[in-house]
Amino acid sequence: MIKVKGCSFTGLEIQISDLNLNNLKKYFQTQKDFFKYTPLILFLKEPFKEEEFVNLFKFLKDNLSLNIIGLKGDKKLSFLSEKLKTAYFPDLEKDSKERKNKSLNSFGSNVKVVDQSLRAGEIVESENSIIVLGDVNFGAKVISHENVYIMGDLRGIVICGIGKDYGEVRAMFASPQYIEICGKRKEFERDSKYILFKAFYKKGDLDITISSYNLKAI
Repeated sequence: MIKVKGCSFTGLEIQISDLNLNNLKKYFQTQKDFFKYTPLILFLKEPFKEEEFVNLFKFLKDNLSLNIIGLKGDKKLSFLSEKLKTAYFPDLEKDSKERKNKSLNSFGSNVKVVDQSLRAGEIVESENSIIVLGDVNFGAKVISHENVYIMGDLRGIVICGIGKDYGEVRAMFASPQYIEICGKRKEFERDSKYILFKAFYKKGDLDITISSYNLKAI
């Protein structure tokens, strides 16, 4: 079974609850013109076999040229996402129900979750990693002693890795004012636009590393 729903980052989330390869390949082949050029997240609702999912993923990327930008669901997808060179998004709704008042631990440490977009002038600060389930608009600021993950568009300021040897910022889309990681600051041109934005810095490096797609180049 497949369910398609909108996401906060102007893309589509494809919820898959039955990993039947033949049926899925037929479905996507039929719908490929509809999905073409649209950012897609594959959300696996049920347990899966790695070999079968890799087969499907490669079919969608290589055969149909679909824009798969991330995986969502079971935590073992976080390891598989590295192998497939795509992003991973935890099922925050499921985690919140299971943990209720406990701290969310989707990224291996305590996490502060902001379940809305941040407007100009708003500041969120935490000693732990921060997940923003929306946008960080121009003039808004996120400050973390660890890492920052933004599920929407980063157009404001992020300061992270405070007092640490390593820090990273990830966002679905980004055209930030500036970011500062472990005390190292990077400014951006006004027309800089990225998708699957990742910026990281390790103490001793010469500069912050940007590992993303620049929309001006694609």
